[in-house]
Amino acid sequence: MNLPFIHKYYILNFKPEPVEPATFIYPSDAVIIYEIIRVIDGVFLFLEDHLNRLQNSLLLTKLPVSVNEKEILQQLCLLLKYNRCSLGNVRIELIFHDGQTEFLAGFVPHSYPSPEQYLKGIKVVPLHSVRKNPNAKIFQQELRQKVENILSGRDIYEVILINEEGMITEGSKSNFFAIREGKLFTPPLQQVLPGVTRRQILAMAAEHGIPVSEEPIYLKQIDHYEAMFISGTSPKILPVAEFGTSKFDPQHPEIVQLRQLFDQRIDHYILSHKHICKEF
Repeated sequence: MNLPFIHKYYILNFKPEPVEPATFIYPSDAVIIYEIIRVIDGVFLFLEDHLNRLQNSLLLTKLPVSVNEKEILQQLCLLLKYNRCSLGNVRIELIFHDGQTEFLAGFVPHSYPSPEQYLKGIKVVPLHSVRKNPNAKIFQQELRQKVENILSGRDIYEVILINEEGMITEGSKSNFFAIREGKLFTPPLQQVLPGVTRRQILAMAAEHGIPVSEEPIYLKQIDHYEAMFISGTSPKILPVAEFGTSKFDPQHPEIVQLRQLFDQRIDHYILSHKHICKEF
């Protein structure tokens, strides 16, 4: 695995290092716990949730390390300064190998949906596979390669994982929601990565009286739903127009409402956190 970072500098063990030439080499048997955080206007979006999930991943994998949130925030703010960049996606990695821990952080390539994709929706396909320890965000090379092979050269945005019982769990890089009769449905938390955007959607639904059910969604029953969308750091709330051979309404009223509410939530978060990096 090569370093995924772009721009001029990344952070290695809390020190800036040039991206080119990179000197860090990933050990072949390392365990990698990571987070990808979206940066908008110099603000790390929902940073607290990402760092909490990073800590939770460490607990679930029983790795003896704690997250020093203040120190990480300081380094992330300096990363913006080193690269003179205030927009994009930043990846944090904790790499474990032979009793040693490495900390890496840097900007990574990103691909945000186009206005047309938000309007017309995207295509997704099923893949019968699951992530190990789904509540922890651990890099899995084998699954990542399967997904890349499916997406390569095809007009497909995301792969939706299906477990042994035929239940939809999550996307390869997203969470999954379905809508029927004004109600949101999403797979149970124990089956999926606790997505930061997923958490925000559930909070918004509670605030605005939108009913939600966390329950199994079976692949063979997807035609029972009116609409579907995926959620994540890069796509935010992105409607699904086609799931395999089934078609859905990308402009369903609940999706439009949730997208508007989520954009407002982002704007409020940015406004209330603009000062953070100015402190370092």
